Parts: sequence; C-alpha cells; structure tokens
Amino acid sequence: MNFHPELFEQRAQALDALNEAGICWLSDFSAIDPDHDREGLSVTGVVNEQTANAVRQILGHLFPCWRYIRFWHKDRGLDVGWQVDIAAHDDRDATGWGL
Repeated sequence: MNFHPELFEQRAQALDALNEAGICWLSDFSAIDPDHDREGLSVTGVVNEQTANAVRQILGHLFPCWRYIRFWHKDRGLDVGWQVDIAAHDDRDATGWGL
C-alpha cells in the first residue's frame, strides 16, 4: 500500500470546490475518501446521478492530471448512492475506469 499525505490537502480542496458549487457535505454526499493506492479521491454516497455528474466535472477540472475517473451507482453496503472516483493511476482490475 502506498501513502500519499498530500491527498488530505487535496481532499480539503475538493470539499471547498464542491461547497462553492453548492454541493454540500452530508446533504448531497456522505464522504470524500483518499485512495492512496491509486493516488486519488473517492466521493461516496452522492444522492443522485445529476449531482454525481457535477462532482465528476468539478473534480476533473480541479485535478486535470488525474486522468482516471470512475462514475457508478453503489446499491449496497456503506455509502449507498452514486460514487465518483478520480485518480492519477489506473486500476486494471476495476471496470469502468477511463478518461
């Protein structure tokens, strides 16, 4: 497992950018988690597809060097809802990653 401490600052930047766009933590999504293995972030528990698409666009602009984005609906477990993952590195075992 890799550890990227800068992801915590990037998480704060993402939280600020989403808030500025009117996408609020705990009402529009449940969490922003660092993904140290892929060097990226996961926004989980997004309430609807429209909001998830907005999250995807905002994070894509905020982190243009992070080329791998996955956008999907999680229907069981923790943080049910839409999830947006953005990362610097590809995960060849995951489906749905792309530009």
